[in-house]
Amino acid sequence: MSWYLQTPNSASSNLLKNILDRCGPAQRGGAAFAFASAQGVKLLAAEPIFSNFLKGAEFSVVVGLDAITDTRAVDELRRLSVSHPNFKPKLFLHSVNGSLFHPKTMWLKTAKGGVIITGSGNLTSGGLKTNWEAMSVETLTVVEMAAAEKRWEEWLTLHKKQLVDLDDPKAIEKAKLNKLVRTKIKIALKKTETDEDPAEEEVEAVQETVQDVENELLLNPVLIAEIPKSGNRWKQVNFDLKTYQEFFGVTKSATRHVRFYELLEDGSLGAPEDRQGVAVVSQNYRFEVGAAHGKPYPTKGHPIIVFEKVDDDTFNYVLLMPEDEAHATVQKYLDDTYKRINSNNKLRIQTTASTLKKVWPDAPFFK
Repeated sequence: MSWYLQTPNSASSNLLKNILDRCGPAQRGGAAFAFASAQGVKLLAAEPIFSNFLKGAEFSVVVGLDAITDTRAVDELRRLSVSHPNFKPKLFLHSVNGSLFHPKTMWLKTAKGGVIITGSGNLTSGGLKTNWEAMSVETLTVVEMAAAEKRWEEWLTLHKKQLVDLDDPKAIEKAKLNKLVRTKIKIALKKTETDEDPAEEEVEAVQETVQDVENELLLNPVLIAEIPKSGNRWKQVNFDLKTYQEFFGVTKSATRHVRFYELLEDGSLGAPEDRQGVAVVSQNYRFEVGAAHGKPYPTKGHPIIVFEKVDDDTFNYVLLMPEDEAHATVQKYLDDTYKRINSNNKLRIQTTASTLKKVWPDAPFFK
């Protein structure tokens, strides 16, 4: 057995890496998570290794509805099941007062046996990579894996009445209620006191997921940047030192590795882009952006790129070209709100997701 302690923003092995390291040779698998968030499902779905695994292997996942799992998370589970039919999600809906559906475990069967990953991390962005979590990975023989797989099937049979489809009306209502609860938690997190104490089981759920809620307070940092022309290599987007250091957290004296995800129109994530900051003599600092590959720089106007900082080394982005409808919306906001030094000056505006939502409410960031 291997034991891992996940630590935010460090080289420690996280839950996402452990899943990816082991799902490649797997032939079948399953998992149960107490909670899921839309961002957590997106992160897993965007990984090519996991996507390739789903092409040839059936993977069943059970997600609890006691807290946090809202309609956005359910939508992402549905989207992944449509794009990858081998992904078989179910929701766990029960009526046992004072009890939570609380497992966080996964099994993966291989030709030589398999592995079981069990720990504290949920199917959320925090659980997968940015929370403090603990997990163990146990390697099983063929015989042990067969016994574990049998136990899984027995457990599914035992809870057949609690396992419901994503479109189950009662499950949808519970997911809607969770969305309301999350909104209330968001409000409560902004206050220093609360008027009344929540039920004990609710406290337990909230204590485990405060970070996931805080990450969705619409306070995530956002960068809106007009992209200047830089020869034929404008896919390497230039940033001034202030933006480079304050938004991306890069220092001139140290190499900085970050991960970008292009947000697609439906809100899903493109393949991860692992990038290293590049400093050049001109005092401009660069990151390569995959969405710009193969696109000529426009003859009129300029591209705009919008980044959302998800955590210290993860950024989602949307590239807007002048012909895109949303480009005009964002450009008008920049022109109406900020002054330029001169007509050639390209703006680099740092704001928050809440401001962006007011300007561009149907942006992929909010789907």
